[in-house]
Amino acid sequence: QVVVRCRPLNTRELTRGAKELVRMVGNQTIIDPPEEAAQAASRATERKQLAFTFDKSYWSACDRNDPR
Repeated sequence: QVVVRCRPLNTRELTRGAKELVRMVGNQTIIDPPEEAAQAASRATERKQLAFTFDKSYWSACDRNDPR
């Protein structure tokens, strides 16, 4: 089995204004390209969303009260 976990942004990332690019829907992990990279990218793979399916995906990057 393959399991993936999304960690919360750390203090350094938050200080630099980082945005969450990973989201999970069921056992799928979806990576969205950063907005500025998507606009400036010359290669199609740099500006499109990527989705991966795992046996289990755990979201631990947000508030405990968040339904995810």
